Amino acid sequence: MIAPPASLDELAARVRALEGRSIAELGTEAEGAPMVRRKGIAGQVLERALGADAGSRAVPDFVELGVELKTIPIGANGLPRESTFVCSFAVAEADSADWATSA
Repeated sequence: MIAPPASLDELAARVRALEGRSIAELGTEAEGAPMVRRKGIAGQVLERALGADAGSRAVPDFVELGVELKTIPIGANGLPRESTFVCSFAVAEADSADWATSA
């Protein structure tokens, strides 16, 4: 397991270092075996490769940095292949939502 990044700059450098590599390649490195296709696997592989430390807790993926990682499946045309929601809220509560600390 890789240690969590100590700064946003370190996280960004780790992301840049993964550029051009496939999820399958990263998954094989992390697991030591070919990956099984299932929903959410890309995010899990990237979390491991980048040093996310939240696990399954309801906190940001990179706890000390306050950063949540989101992955979106895209097609060959670069467009999302499915609807993706980063968050949701009740419209009736939108004017009083605390966005800075909202899950």
